[in-house]
Amino acid sequence: MEGRQPSQDARASPVQLLLKTEDPFDLNLTDSRPSVGDWGLDAAGVFFLPVTWDRSYTHLCSIFTAFKEATGDRKNPKARLEFPSSLSIEDRGDVQGTARNFGLGANSSGIGKERFLTIYTSSNQAKKAKDALNKAQKGKRLTPQQEKEAMDMWRCWQAVGGEGRKFSQKEVLEMVCTGQVDPELRDVYPRWLRAGKPDRNVPTARQGPRTSQELFDNIQWLKPESGQVGQVFYNKVHLSESGAPPGVKDSYWTPEARGSTRVLSHAEAMPTHGLTHALVCTSQVLDSYILNFFPPSVALSVVCPADSSSPPLAHRTMLQCPHHPADSTVMDSPCDCADKRQVDVIHPKNSRRLHANFCVLRYEAHVRLVVTSAPFSEQGWTRQGQLGWFCDLPLSFTPEVTQQAGYWAALRDQPLASDLEFILCQLGVPQQTVWSLLTDADFTAVSACVRLIPCVPGRVWPRTQDLLPYMYVPFKRTYLTEALYSFSPE
Repeated sequence: MEGRQPSQDARASPVQLLLKTEDPFDLNLTDSRPSVGDWGLDAAGVFFLPVTWDRSYTHLCSIFTAFKEATGDRKNPKARLEFPSSLSIEDRGDVQGTARNFGLGANSSGIGKERFLTIYTSSNQAKKAKDALNKAQKGKRLTPQQEKEAMDMWRCWQAVGGEGRKFSQKEVLEMVCTGQVDPELRDVYPRWLRAGKPDRNVPTARQGPRTSQELFDNIQWLKPESGQVGQVFYNKVHLSESGAPPGVKDSYWTPEARGSTRVLSHAEAMPTHGLTHALVCTSQVLDSYILNFFPPSVALSVVCPADSSSPPLAHRTMLQCPHHPADSTVMDSPCDCADKRQVDVIHPKNSRRLHANFCVLRYEAHVRLVVTSAPFSEQGWTRQGQLGWFCDLPLSFTPEVTQQAGYWAALRDQPLASDLEFILCQLGVPQQTVWSLLTDADFTAVSACVRLIPCVPGRVWPRTQDLLPYMYVPFKRTYLTEALYSFSPE
């Protein structure tokens, strides 16, 4: 394919292919975290991301290399590359052959000329490609000059950093032996030679007494260019038992708060005055503390793990009466009290492993987003110390339908708003509830450096099982926990 000269029409018409996956967060996209709005969702519930191929062999190799890195160079049945039916028979054959050389599987499906080509990860094909490479290496030895060039390439990649990707010396030797050098390495290697083969200059502990100052000088401080970054707080820990007799003042333990960090009780962090709608996402099973915290006039939605009597995936409506708590049921309440309310209860997929703790509170004039390190429980707010963060978003009312449509389109351009909308969707929160909570909330006052991680960062069970995107730091290792980060004024 590399030697064939495409026609002028072929060179002028790039191919639009699709990267498809059931879970974008399961892919290791190291370049950058793509905004949620870039991913589409088809009728089958599969996410897709358009990728443009310029029909060149080098570009195709870079696409396959990136695909293997995104899947961790292992079998991932959820991810695949789909080429359109516009590919000619010759192009399909070339793409299939190149894919097999990369250890990827290829499958052609369809009828007649309407045939689609799918590239997927395949452990069998990867083994065949490795065996073929080993066989080719046995019959071909590198000259001393080629070995020196391979070592220089490896030093070059170590020096430039390689966008977080790592090649071992053996891998670079294999590239030179087979003539299939990584396109990015092939591009940076001549420039590195022209620059005089500079070494990477990274301060380390081996550099002696000057290391501390050098490390300090090399720190890159994260600062908001504009907008607020929210408020970090500790909770007040109760020292006295609840239900103290009249006249006895409650006593609290309050940690020493530095800078702008505040110390708040549960009622101070989530006031109920003027509250109209509350969504609570907690890692604890629904109990009376959540139901009794919010007044009956507040519309309440709860995302929580299912108990042993609930199905693993369900969206149910519970009727709650403040005067007859024992009659709270998923069926019709037997009482006729006027102030009984409906509570939407959502149990997402794998809810028993849910570890997200955050609240979206809609007031008459603003929306408050609260992220906490402990669940929404009496124990978590009164007996345990925890760290929290909240951000207030003013409401800018746009009554026109056209303005509403424009609002939701603009919402996806703000990182925090895009994160929140996507996470609520992944949790199975109904779209009507999302609209009710977030419509007219103004996210533009929030700094673009603030991103939402409403959980303990890091994987919480083996990667071989299904991953919930709201339980794991997605896409990039340098993706910071801004949701729990405080900027203290000097």
